Amino acid sequence: MKNLYIHHLLFVFLSVQLIFGGINAEAKSEAIGLAVKKNKRNNILRLLSKLETDLTDVSLSQTTSGSYVTTGSNVTFTLTLNNEGQTNISGLEITDILPSELSLLNVSPSIGTTSILNNIITWRIDNFPAFSTPITLNITAKVNSSGVFNNFAEVTAMNETDIDSKPKNNVLVEDDIAIACTSVPYRYCSGAQIEISASATSGYNNYQWYRNGEIIVGATSQSYTITSEGSYTYTADVSVGTSSCTGTLCCPIVVERYPEIVLTGIQTSPSCGNSNGSVSLTATGGTGSYSYSRDGVNYFSTNIFSGLVAGTYNFYVRDGIGCVGNTTVTLVSNDSNISLVATQTSPSCGNSNGSVSLTATGGTGSYSYSRDGINYFSTNIFSGLVAGTYNFYVKDGSGCVGSMTLTLVSNNSSLSLTGIQTSPSCGNSNGSVSLTATGGTGSYSYKSRWC
Repeated sequence: MKNLYIHHLLFVFLSVQLIFGGINAEAKSEAIGLAVKKNKRNNILRLLSKLETDLTDVSLSQTTSGSYVTTGSNVTFTLTLNNEGQTNISGLEITDILPSELSLLNVSPSIGTTSILNNIITWRIDNFPAFSTPITLNITAKVNSSGVFNNFAEVTAMNETDIDSKPKNNVLVEDDIAIACTSVPYRYCSGAQIEISASATSGYNNYQWYRNGEIIVGATSQSYTITSEGSYTYTADVSVGTSSCTGTLCCPIVVERYPEIVLTGIQTSPSCGNSNGSVSLTATGGTGSYSYSRDGVNYFSTNIFSGLVAGTYNFYVRDGIGCVGNTTVTLVSNDSNISLVATQTSPSCGNSNGSVSLTATGGTGSYSYSRDGINYFSTNIFSGLVAGTYNFYVKDGSGCVGSMTLTLVSNNSSLSLTGIQTSPSCGNSNGSVSLTATGGTGSYSYKSRWC
């Protein structure tokens, strides 16, 4: 700005020299020449003094409260107006065009008045004295979507003539235009596909796109399709008069992933084929509160799923912004290996005096026993049994069942009896028999019967 001011003074000074140089060239005598020179010098001094006094120069600049903000947050653009000349400026009008993706919340000028039509703010200052401190306009808006947004402001009216700019001509290199940008990241859930069609300003040459400051090889068109997270910018050659300079995107296009959701499950296996398994889910990461699902369609606030049989299940969690995480849990039936052995007492000679004493191992908890698999009892001894084949059952505290088959054989002892006889003499009753028993169990008793 100051360089431009000096340039204009230099230009005027040279012009004045040329004009009076012509007069000097027409002088016919040394005396006239000296007078003209003296007069020329005085005129130049008076002209420069008047120019310095009458110069009008206003400049506009702009800053933002955040060059990187998130969707849903607020951003403030601050316009700063400077009177850099030597005269008062009147009838000032500054027009600010707020991007349509932002919702205007508040406008606050340090002096002057404002009017608003949609997202266009007009700031009017009746008088801006010379040598005044800069004046400001704060514009606060809410960000509604992702992208790079430029807030454009320009001096669109003033009563005086500025030395280096013209109001409302949209010439970006002039100092009465100010642009500030803010970058609002595009955000994607983990695992989601990214595809953003980015376009640079048209009408330039030699485009080059960058990701995280590194050249993207082959990305030299006006448009570029973004497919991964990162910070994207471009450069392009901008024509300035007969020369060219390189311009760049003031704020990067930012693409981010939301925090990944990690889902884990603590399982309780179902017992022995029953539907008493359960899974308790724990989610970390993501954003906001969680809801949980077994089918990925119907979500609930509870993180515990019960009444499950053995099998493989997919579980899902959804966070507050709709991102989804999942995990797979396999429930294996907790079939306790119960072993059952028996000590038997066989029934004797077809009697119902056999018995079985059962002993169980394995399983969990206490045992109960059964002969029919239906009715269970705490006793492990079954008596009053005749010879035959029996099924016995045991059930543990988890409901798991073990069984065994047992055959009772009647304990029929093989008795053998022999006798030594003494025959009676001459019809007398003096005969006898001496018996000997073998086999059987225990002591013997004898009985005779007359045939």
